[in-house]
Amino acid sequence: MYRGIIKSMPFSEKACGFICGREEIKAWPAHDLFQFVQGCKILYGSLNGIIQEPSEADIRDNIRNAVSGIYHEVCHRYIFCNGISNEAEELKSAYKIAFFVLQEWLYLEESLYIPTKKELLPHLDGENRSVLDICINWESLKDDREKRPEYYFSLIKNWCSLMFQRLQQE
Repeated sequence: MYRGIIKSMPFSEKACGFICGREEIKAWPAHDLFQFVQGCKILYGSLNGIIQEPSEADIRDNIRNAVSGIYHEVCHRYIFCNGISNEAEELKSAYKIAFFVLQEWLYLEESLYIPTKKELLPHLDGENRSVLDICINWESLKDDREKRPEYYFSLIKNWCSLMFQRLQQE
Protein backbone atom coordinates (compact mmCIF):
# COMPACT_ATOMS: atom_id res chain seq x y z
CA MET A 1 0.00 0.00 0.00
CA TYR A 2 2.66 2.54 1.06
CA ARG A 3 4.88 1.65 -1.90
CA GLY A 4 2.03 2.37 -4.30
CA ILE A 5 1.31 5.74 -2.69
CA ILE A 6 4.98 6.75 -2.85
CA LYS A 7 5.37 5.64 -6.47
CA SER A 8 2.34 7.72 -7.48
CA MET A 9 3.76 10.90 -5.95
CA PRO A 10 5.55 13.56 -8.00
CA PHE A 11 9.31 13.43 -7.27
CA SER A 12 8.85 10.03 -5.63
CA GLU A 13 12.60 9.41 -5.93
CA LYS A 14 13.06 12.04 -3.21
CA ALA A 15 10.60 10.45 -0.82
CA CYS A 16 12.06 9.26 2.44
CA GLY A 17 10.48 8.23 5.66
CA PHE A 18 10.27 5.82 8.49
CA ILE A 19 7.41 3.54 9.42
CA CYS A 20 7.63 1.78 12.73
CA GLY A 21 5.53 0.19 15.39
CA ARG A 22 5.22 1.59 18.91
CA GLU A 23 7.11 -1.24 20.60
CA GLU A 24 9.86 -1.21 18.01
CA ILE A 25 10.55 2.53 18.39
CA LYS A 26 10.50 2.19 22.18
CA ALA A 27 13.22 -0.46 21.88
CA TRP A 28 15.32 1.58 19.44
CA PRO A 29 18.84 2.45 20.67
CA ALA A 30 18.93 6.00 22.01
CA HIS A 31 22.16 6.83 20.17
CA ASP A 32 20.40 6.23 16.85
CA LEU A 33 17.43 8.52 17.48
CA PHE A 34 18.96 11.95 16.85
CA GLN A 35 18.28 12.04 13.10
CA PHE A 36 14.85 10.55 13.69
CA VAL A 37 13.84 13.13 16.32
CA GLN A 38 15.39 16.11 14.53
CA GLY A 39 14.81 15.24 10.89
CA CYS A 40 11.42 13.57 10.76
CA LYS A 41 8.12 15.33 10.36
CA ILE A 42 5.49 13.23 12.10
CA LEU A 43 2.48 12.91 9.84
CA TYR A 44 0.35 10.71 12.04
CA GLY A 45 0.37 10.19 15.79
CA SER A 46 2.85 11.47 18.33
CA LEU A 47 6.06 10.38 20.02
CA ASN A 48 5.08 11.93 23.36
CA GLY A 49 5.59 9.38 26.11
CA ILE A 50 7.15 6.88 23.72
CA ILE A 51 10.73 8.06 23.26
CA GLN A 52 12.96 10.72 24.78
CA GLU A 53 15.22 13.04 22.87
CA PRO A 54 18.75 11.64 22.75
CA SER A 55 21.22 13.08 25.25
CA GLU A 56 24.56 14.64 24.29
CA ALA A 57 26.21 11.35 25.29
CA ASP A 58 23.84 9.46 22.98
CA ILE A 59 24.66 11.80 20.10
CA ARG A 60 28.41 11.42 20.74
CA ASP A 61 27.98 7.64 20.74
CA ASN A 62 26.23 7.84 17.39
CA ILE A 63 28.98 10.04 15.97
CA ARG A 64 31.63 7.63 17.26
CA ASN A 65 29.79 4.64 15.78
CA ALA A 66 29.32 6.31 12.40
CA VAL A 67 32.91 7.57 12.17
CA SER A 68 34.33 4.21 13.16
CA GLY A 69 32.18 2.53 10.49
CA ILE A 70 33.39 4.98 7.84
CA TYR A 71 37.01 4.58 8.94
CA HIS A 72 36.78 0.80 8.82
CA GLU A 73 35.16 0.82 5.38
CA VAL A 74 37.69 3.25 3.92
CA CYS A 75 40.72 1.36 5.24
CA HIS A 76 39.30 -1.99 4.16
CA ARG A 77 38.48 -0.79 0.65
CA TYR A 78 41.89 0.85 0.25
CA ILE A 79 43.98 -2.09 1.45
CA PHE A 80 42.01 -4.98 -0.03
CA CYS A 81 40.83 -3.50 -3.33
CA ASN A 82 41.60 -4.81 -6.78
CA GLY A 83 41.40 -1.40 -8.41
CA ILE A 84 41.52 1.82 -6.40
CA SER A 85 39.53 3.86 -8.95
CA ASN A 86 36.65 1.40 -8.75
CA GLU A 87 36.76 1.43 -4.96
CA ALA A 88 36.73 5.23 -4.84
CA GLU A 89 33.34 5.06 -6.56
CA GLU A 90 32.09 2.95 -3.65
CA LEU A 91 32.91 5.67 -1.09
CA LYS A 92 29.68 7.54 -1.85
CA SER A 93 27.90 6.14 1.21
CA ALA A 94 30.84 7.06 3.46
CA TYR A 95 30.61 10.68 2.34
CA LYS A 96 26.82 10.62 2.78
CA ILE A 97 27.11 9.29 6.33
CA ALA A 98 29.67 12.03 7.02
CA PHE A 99 26.92 14.57 6.29
CA PHE A 100 24.81 13.14 9.12
CA VAL A 101 27.83 13.17 11.43
CA LEU A 102 28.47 16.82 10.61
CA GLN A 103 24.83 17.67 11.33
CA GLU A 104 25.14 16.03 14.72
CA TRP A 105 28.50 17.63 15.48
CA LEU A 106 27.18 21.11 14.69
CA TYR A 107 24.20 20.42 16.93
CA LEU A 108 26.51 19.50 19.82
CA GLU A 109 28.80 22.47 19.24
CA GLU A 110 26.25 25.19 18.47
CA SER A 111 22.80 23.74 19.27
CA LEU A 112 21.86 24.09 15.59
CA TYR A 113 20.16 21.44 13.52
CA ILE A 114 20.63 22.21 9.85
CA PRO A 115 18.43 19.90 7.74
CA THR A 116 20.08 20.06 4.31
CA LYS A 117 23.59 19.66 2.94
CA LYS A 118 23.54 22.99 1.14
CA GLU A 119 22.35 24.85 4.24
CA LEU A 120 24.99 23.11 6.38
CA LEU A 121 27.94 23.92 4.11
CA PRO A 122 28.35 27.61 5.13
CA HIS A 123 28.64 26.53 8.78
CA LEU A 124 31.71 24.41 8.05
CA ASP A 125 35.35 24.96 7.25
CA GLY A 126 38.51 22.96 6.63
CA GLU A 127 38.15 19.20 6.20
CA ASN A 128 34.51 19.30 7.33
CA ARG A 129 33.66 21.61 4.45
CA SER A 130 35.73 19.60 1.95
CA VAL A 131 34.00 16.35 2.91
CA LEU A 132 30.53 17.85 2.65
CA ASP A 133 31.40 19.59 -0.61
CA ILE A 134 32.33 16.20 -2.10
CA CYS A 135 29.10 14.71 -0.78
CA ILE A 136 27.07 17.48 -2.40
CA ASN A 137 28.92 17.33 -5.70
CA TRP A 138 29.51 13.56 -5.86
CA GLU A 139 28.05 13.01 -9.33
CA SER A 140 29.95 15.85 -10.99
CA LEU A 141 33.26 14.66 -9.49
CA LYS A 142 33.29 11.29 -11.26
CA ASP A 143 36.15 12.21 -13.61
CA ASP A 144 38.17 13.62 -10.74
CA ARG A 145 37.66 10.43 -8.69
CA GLU A 146 39.00 8.42 -11.62
CA LYS A 147 42.05 10.71 -11.93
CA ARG A 148 42.84 11.01 -8.21
CA PRO A 149 41.14 8.26 -6.25
CA GLU A 150 43.79 8.47 -3.51
CA TYR A 151 42.57 11.95 -2.63
CA TYR A 152 39.04 10.73 -1.88
CA PHE A 153 40.36 7.96 0.33
CA SER A 154 42.85 10.13 2.20
CA LEU A 155 40.42 13.01 2.75
CA ILE A 156 37.70 10.90 4.37
CA LYS A 157 40.23 8.82 6.35
CA ASN A 158 41.94 11.96 7.69
CA TRP A 159 38.56 13.50 8.45
CA CYS A 160 37.67 10.43 10.52
CA SER A 161 40.93 10.74 12.44
CA LEU A 162 40.15 14.39 13.20
CA MET A 163 36.66 13.48 14.37
CA PHE A 164 38.11 10.83 16.69
CA GLN A 165 40.47 13.47 18.11
CA ARG A 166 37.59 15.89 18.67
CA LEU A 167 35.56 13.20 20.41
CA GLN A 168 38.50 12.43 22.72
CA GLN A 169 38.84 16.11 23.67
CA GLU A 170 35.23 16.40 24.79
